[in-house]
Amino acid sequence: MNTANQFPISEIDLNNPEQLQQLHRVFQRSYRVEAELLKAEVFPPLARTAEQLKTDDSFFVGAWEGERLAAAVELEQQAQQLEICSLVVDPDYFRQGVASRLLAHVLSETRWKTARVETATANAPAINLYRKFGFMERQRWHNDVGIEKLAMMVSKN
Repeated sequence: MNTANQFPISEIDLNNPEQLQQLHRVFQRSYRVEAELLKAEVFPPLARTAEQLKTDDSFFVGAWEGERLAAAVELEQQAQQLEICSLVVDPDYFRQGVASRLLAHVLSETRWKTARVETATANAPAINLYRKFGFMERQRWHNDVGIEKLAMMVSKN
């Protein structure tokens, strides 16, 4: 079993077909687990194709075990606001600290004054992870497929 310290972190090259396919695979595997957790019959993140990942305005940072992508975070940055669009972990790497390591890296290596993330209210593991990094709930709502969501933010002093 690996420890989180053994997962090097680097930006994912979306022009590299192998890295793009691995990113899509991790998204699919992770979001299938989340859809089951939420008991969601329709779960929009599962509909994203590899090409859609490539053409979005986001950039992606991954944690790797050798050549295999273990986890990824999707980010958008505007001025001093960092938007965490997605944070996914391959189920083979659950409970190994990979998400914490990846989030810590992103928060320490990017410039931001506020960071924001959205997640489902039923996704306790994600909420607990973000709280650990100082994120606080700011808003709740139901999305267009009926999933209750919340927005969380953290600010630097």
